[in-house]
Amino acid sequence: MSPLTGAAIQAVDPQEGGLASGIGSTTRQIGAVLGVAVLGAIVRARQSRGATFESGLDSAFLVAGAVTSATALLTGLWLASLRPAEGAATRQRSTDPQAAPTLNEASAKSR
Repeated sequence: MSPLTGAAIQAVDPQEGGLASGIGSTTRQIGAVLGVAVLGAIVRARQSRGATFESGLDSAFLVAGAVTSATALLTGLWLASLRPAEGAATRQRSTDPQAAPTLNEASAKSR
């Protein structure tokens, strides 16, 4: 499981785990599609101006590195600015399979 999927599933209630995983997966796929399209457009734009394919790739990789670095910096600043609410306890799920409620226990709680 990727760290993004694991974080998405841990952050929601167990009933919403599939939805969180699906949203994370869809986000990853859209990012990949847009990344390929934008970087491909950069390579093609450089080639149309007479540059070689390799020169176009250099430009595309520089743009990809700049976007990745800026995103990492902004994410770090955003995470550093988050503060837990006063007195809020962080929710931790057990990884022990014996601690998980059985199907009968879960359905009894929902009644």
